[in-house]
Amino acid sequence: MGTPTSSSQAKYDPTEQLLNDPEEQLQLIISVVAARLEVLGTRKLLPSHIPKFISTKVRRQMFPRGFGGITEYLRRHPDVFILTSGIHPHEPVVTLAPKYHPSPHLPLTNAADVTKEGS
Repeated sequence: MGTPTSSSQAKYDPTEQLLNDPEEQLQLIISVVAARLEVLGTRKLLPSHIPKFISTKVRRQMFPRGFGGITEYLRRHPDVFILTSGIHPHEPVVTLAPKYHPSPHLPLTNAADVTKEGS
């Protein structure tokens, strides 16, 4: 039997933490990028494919209108995310810095690897 909880006791809400903690937001994006790279078996992916893995509420908090979207967010963290232009015709591709990459043993890839995910 548990003890009754009072309304004054704080409950942990991961969504609320994501909405208010920039470090948690960064960890979320790192996790999403790492998971997509691992699943796709590639070293690069399109930034525009990242937000669909984040809830609308969190996405709106992280990337408000006029902010510049996911690509601008990634550019603000050059120590974590590496953006490369010229591989995809419409946007740069992103990979993680080696320290964060889930599969550093994969060979460097070409544009065909990026377009597998849908261009």
